[in-house]
Amino acid sequence: MKKNKKIFYLDFDGVLADSAKECITTSFFTWLKLNKNTINDLSDSKESIIKNALKYRYLVTPPEHYFCLIDLIVDIIYFKKERFIHHDFEKSFKKKINSVDIRTLDKFKKTFFLTRRERFSDKPNSEWLAENPPTEFLKKFKELIRNKDCELIIISRKDSKSISIWLNEIKLKINEIHGSESLIRFNDSKFSLIKNLQLKKNFNEGIFIDDSSDEIIKENWKSIFITPIIAGWGYNLLKDNSKRVLKKIKEDLR
Repeated sequence: MKKNKKIFYLDFDGVLADSAKECITTSFFTWLKLNKNTINDLSDSKESIIKNALKYRYLVTPPEHYFCLIDLIVDIIYFKKERFIHHDFEKSFKKKINSVDIRTLDKFKKTFFLTRRERFSDKPNSEWLAENPPTEFLKKFKELIRNKDCELIIISRKDSKSISIWLNEIKLKINEIHGSESLIRFNDSKFSLIKNLQLKKNFNEGIFIDDSSDEIIKENWKSIFITPIIAGWGYNLLKDNSKRVLKKIKEDLR
């Protein structure tokens, strides 16, 4: 590796793509498939369910937890089991995660990816992009790294095929994509996957950008020469720190 080469490990959802609308809409239709025999009609409540799910998108990390989010909101809106109270909703969401059978979550996850493919398989990629627009951070990041010697590696819980379609549409060249399929081999740990890549490729210092604080605070990134950055513009309700992050990247690229 060249001495001045810059290594960037990048999360996808929230960091590169504003994919909240697509994930929530796909989750809604996936939930309907799994509950078609227990509920009659949600057409009148669809927009309200999606709107509230977008509000609480930041609570979801693995894709199977979208089931818990939609299921809880349906309980509130359709069955009128409780009210939308922010603090109580977060507690209820955590309880929902712990109470749902793992087999239900696994089935939802598999159906989720099938539903995504069904929704976009017969449509032009522009429709896929419309529900997954690039973040403002990415637009400026692309300009910063233009003609620079960088290694760009995506580490995401989204499936690699969906990411590839999106990258082709916006014409962004990425060295490697490690999606949900790759993470399975590393016990669903982004840290373990990145550690493996650092050792295998003999990389030195690098930057990892993710919008989930949980991905960052629990690991010893210094031990693998990685500087972790929480993307405040993502889905975690933190203050948008993209200007500061872009400034740091610009300084590092000099």
